[in-house]
Amino acid sequence: MGEIILEKLVHTRKFCIGTIKSCTHTRGMSIHKRIKERRLALGLTSHKALADLLGVAWQTVQLWEKEDGTAPNRKRIDDVARALQTTPEWLIHGTAEAAAADSNGPKTNAIPPARMQWVSDEEYHLLSLYRTTDDEGREKIRDTAEAMPRVLLPFVVSN
Repeated sequence: MGEIILEKLVHTRKFCIGTIKSCTHTRGMSIHKRIKERRLALGLTSHKALADLLGVAWQTVQLWEKEDGTAPNRKRIDDVARALQTTPEWLIHGTAEAAAADSNGPKTNAIPPARMQWVSDEEYHLLSLYRTTDDEGREKIRDTAEAMPRVLLPFVVSN
């Protein structure tokens, strides 16, 4: 498949969305700028949005995006790439392919490792179904869940 570059002007910056193969404007970018531009291209408009996906403080993401800040450590770069729906190679070097970004925002099945301890296999499966369906499917899932009877847990006190 040939190179596909779609450009979108956001905050006076151009973003390559789609298959990115060392496109000319990302080649000279730093990892800091690639993280920021990829985050914005995915519709994650705040540092907190990406931080929540990764289980880190928003200030950490802010430091990753500052030109004179720190980059994600080697242990975390795979998680950052997964959250940004791209490859570690693209983040680090601006080479290889970056995964396509949905114009409606990120739709990823990945739950960051920091959050996995709180999610059962069944909950993960339901989240995956919800995240990969279209808006109509999501609405049906919400309607079904809201129609289900509620069971109060013993430790929940209602007023």
